[in-house]
Amino acid sequence: MAVWSLNLWEKTVTTELAERKMDPLVLIQSAIDKGMGPDQLEKLVALHERLQLNAAKEAFGLAKASFQAKCHRIFKSRKTDRFTFANFGDIMLEAGADLSECGLSVSFSFPKVESGRYECVCNLRVGSYGEDYPFHGPMPNLEAIAKTMRINENQAINVAAAYYKKAAFCNALNLVLSDEDDSVVESLNAITGDQVVELNDLII
Repeated sequence: MAVWSLNLWEKTVTTELAERKMDPLVLIQSAIDKGMGPDQLEKLVALHERLQLNAAKEAFGLAKASFQAKCHRIFKSRKTDRFTFANFGDIMLEAGADLSECGLSVSFSFPKVESGRYECVCNLRVGSYGEDYPFHGPMPNLEAIAKTMRINENQAINVAAAYYKKAAFCNALNLVLSDEDDSVVESLNAITGDQVVELNDLII
């Protein structure tokens, strides 16, 4: 058997798979049946894994683009005496159906906080492939938020987390609300514009 360079070998095999519309696993099994050497077989398995990853990345990109095309404009439906705004729940309610239709799942994580900074990571996933989109900001003053909103500090954590989840999600998918969103509100009860300004200063 002639010794090919790795790049030429991969290009040849990839072209053959595309032209014949073959499942790489079928080709691997055929290679095993024909007694292919372990070195070449290892390369074939590695190529299969790269092809799977490339296909997953392509599917992810298409799903994300499809969502951005489908998702209608999200309006701020909540009001104070000075602002209109949309909280995280409003945004997810509006975007949820389009996310599902495009096969996109969303999750969030909050890595360890260091040096007074707060981080929320939005993970977008299609099937087995996902990408992380972090959002960074100052550590919220939970005591002050709790005092302003007349809630306890555990509830204040949820307020801050919801704000950062909203920011991370909108950044990840390039979502633009109807207006510049200056509010930092995650409360079921209406609050005054002055409280919105104060909360905005505390969290941002």
